[in-house]
Amino acid sequence: TTIGTSPTFRNALLLDLRPDRVQSMSPEDLIFVQQKLGYGTEYGFWDTPEKWLPAGHRGRFKTRIDFRSRLRYLGVPATHLESATLCLARYAVLLALVPTGQGPANGRYLKQLTLWSCLYVATPLIIASTSKKMPEGGVTSSDYFGLYTKADLNGIAQSDARSGVLDELKRISTLFDRALWPSRPAYPLDTTGPEHIPQVKGEDPRPQTEDRPGKHQPLPDDYIADGGWRALWVAKDLGPTLL
Repeated sequence: TTIGTSPTFRNALLLDLRPDRVQSMSPEDLIFVQQKLGYGTEYGFWDTPEKWLPAGHRGRFKTRIDFRSRLRYLGVPATHLESATLCLARYAVLLALVPTGQGPANGRYLKQLTLWSCLYVATPLIIASTSKKMPEGGVTSSDYFGLYTKADLNGIAQSDARSGVLDELKRISTLFDRALWPSRPAYPLDTTGPEHIPQVKGEDPRPQTEDRPGKHQPLPDDYIADGGWRALWVAKDLGPTLL
């Protein structure tokens, strides 16, 4: 049975599945969960039902993402292709299974177009960058995110792609803080996780409270002199006339 995109059905699946297991799942277990989520039945492929996409975007996006082909196209070495595919497959299932929205969508499940962009653009770019500088042997599927650096991010020429990768790095860091992913990017991010160390050097950039005088200061002499006779006139002349 396919549970689709309903949070109620996702929660039902979560009752039987600890999300922290996804980061170490085998291909067989991954495809079982992926099928339950409704994203296809073939390992290494991510199939989004066209009816889940907004009507105005149907036909403009590939409903099937071939993880191996995408990673190969971006230059992932052949020796890393299988472990890179496993990393991307695990990450895909995790993003579909738990809420990972950021900013205004914080705490919400990703929209289908956002999830598609994560799996077709940002995450493959991260994996491709790190795989090219890693040794051929002894690679685990968690190494690809943990070795991503500022130099890798600066190497992305297109600003939209660079912005998308930066958002994904923040998402990965958040998942690491939640113990749902085994490594955080080496790129320094502004995060509120337990490993965050705030910048304390230099002047305090926060706006300072205005230094105001005390509340009960004596009134100026000129004000008292000018207002005194008016008060007496009201009391002696105007008041009795009105009464």
